Amino acid sequence: MSMHVLVAYASQRGSTAEIAEHLAARLREHGMECTVRGVDHDPRPESFDAVVLGSAVQGAALLPEAVAYARRNERALTSRPLWLFSVGLQPSAGHHRRAFARLIASSPPQDVPQLRLALHPLDYHAFAGVLRAHETPPAQRWLYRLLGGQFGDFRDWHQIDAWAEGIAARLATGTLTGS
Repeated sequence: MSMHVLVAYASQRGSTAEIAEHLAARLREHGMECTVRGVDHDPRPESFDAVVLGSAVQGAALLPEAVAYARRNERALTSRPLWLFSVGLQPSAGHHRRAFARLIASSPPQDVPQLRLALHPLDYHAFAGVLRAHETPPAQRWLYRLLGGQFGDFRDWHQIDAWAEGIAARLATGTLTGS
């Protein structure tokens, strides 16, 4: 019997949605049945065997719709295997040259500690995303560059694949205790 996995996400400009689709594709390669839905469609977690929930990071926080979805579905999310991910600026992406910018990027989104405490996910992973200069307001673009930030696509598909492999392995073997 195949596991039915919900990959739910909140995406601002599409990068998180693309990562969610990629994660689902990798899980399907391991025989999982996956449904990918934005949290704005309010997918029902109780209809699935496991859930992967992700959000873009904006202003050092998860998107409000992702947090609202998690809180609204807390009971269902805590009663099945759950993985959380965020997509934002990561110092490991090598696009922060200055110490202050690296420090800002290395801090977890402010909602993550509370969600981890409330939802007890099996794992949380922060992925680097995409930051395009033309999608950033001029004042923020100027400040970001001043702090040493660079624009571009910093997604590490090998890292994303490895995380999906870990999820698939845990679901296949039933190793469902927190990490």
